[in-house]
Amino acid sequence: MHLLGCIGLFDRLYMVCNSLYILSFSELVLDSAQMITTAIAVSSDGATVLGSGPTFGILLAILFTHGIVCSAATSILARLNLFYVIINGKWQVLHHMNS
Repeated sequence: MHLLGCIGLFDRLYMVCNSLYILSFSELVLDSAQMITTAIAVSSDGATVLGSGPTFGILLAILFTHGIVCSAATSILARLNLFYVIINGKWQVLHHMNS
């Protein structure tokens, strides 16, 4: 009986932590979509202001892309990681050259 009680407690703790993780991830994606929308408005000097519909579309695009990347095979993820390292390395070099 005691073991089943502990398993139930751990199960409930896991569900709470998992729910908090999902909520924080969705907040991060929404913030990213809002930042992209704001960047579009700022780069056009306010000529292009996107509403809630396009912001929601950007959010769905981010979630869809995230789902594709997360379901990719390990070999594809390794290539994506290599691409990211190369791009990030070039940005670091360019950033230090301009400083």
